[in-house]
Amino acid sequence: MPPDIDKSIGDDKTLLRADATQGEPGYTLAAGQTLGQYKIIRALGRGGMGEVYEAEHTVFGSHLALKTILPAFSRSPGFRERFEQEAKLMYRLRHENIVHCQDAGNIDGVCYLVM
Repeated sequence: MPPDIDKSIGDDKTLLRADATQGEPGYTLAAGQTLGQYKIIRALGRGGMGEVYEAEHTVFGSHLALKTILPAFSRSPGFRERFEQEAKLMYRLRHENIVHCQDAGNIDGVCYLVM
């Protein structure tokens, strides 16, 4: 991986204020925390509406990307519906250049996609 790519992950452009959430500084979930069958390994980055984590499937041991929407958005029924539609569409798409959605759900108000 080129050295400059890693600089954008976890910098001030992708982090919330440290006091804004209960997880890793700037993130909703913390390393070691579980969400269903997924154990959070580390935060990878965030955007305007969600966060992405490296997670491990606790049964199979595979490492995956787990995308969540921020709590403020997950409280909106309309936004949750759009997130679920995105998951269903991603699940049906099969192409070598498109990330495949393997799982999706809502656990304790945390909406997630697993890729």
